[in-house]
Amino acid sequence: MPAFDLGSSRMSHVPIFVSLGLLFGVAGLGDWATPVPSTASQGQAEAMGAEASSPSRDAIAATVIEAMRARFDGADIEFRFDTFHAERGSLRDASLSGAGQVRLAGGDAWLPIRYSALFDRFTGEVLAPQVEFDTDGAHAIATGIDRASLDAAVGGRLVEEFASQAPEFALGELKLVARDARYVLVAGSGQADFAGEGTADVGVQALYDRRAHVWLDVRYTLG
Repeated sequence: MPAFDLGSSRMSHVPIFVSLGLLFGVAGLGDWATPVPSTASQGQAEAMGAEASSPSRDAIAATVIEAMRARFDGADIEFRFDTFHAERGSLRDASLSGAGQVRLAGGDAWLPIRYSALFDRFTGEVLAPQVEFDTDGAHAIATGIDRASLDAAVGGRLVEEFASQAPEFALGELKLVARDARYVLVAGSGQADFAGEGTADVGVQALYDRRAHVWLDVRYTLG
């Protein structure tokens, strides 16, 4: 299986894993064989619609890896596909989505993710990737981690976004998604109090580095 160094054109140590189905073409896009020139008019594109290119598995994987590396200060990331879906959205674009797993440098566990992106059929580019940890599998109560520092980290981010409302955050239940000797992925909930303007439920997900004793990639959603 090919491996790529995303910082250069040479081969490197970032393996890309693909499912058997993707070895034989990308589902839903197999009839797009030839790229439409970037200078093609709408009439040309319509005439060549059946010949537009499909994204390669390597292009999708590279896009997901690059998005995750940007979140983790350029750390080495391994990625493997679980599922993939493509849906034509317009004459030019297709919507890509799916699930997979990533493994961070220094860790053993494969952490579940969901991803989405756009595929530009004119240029052959995979654009606007969105990658999130998939925390639907959270089950047991997370133990042996620093709840107080996570509470403070989420609270700090809320203050940055809603400074004029002086929110106060209280972390509630925290569940385990995945863990290994170094990393612990958790998902939880809490409540934000917006200084007399009301309260809001808060969803939380974060990755804990047990070696460095620090929370990585802390994220929250309101409502």
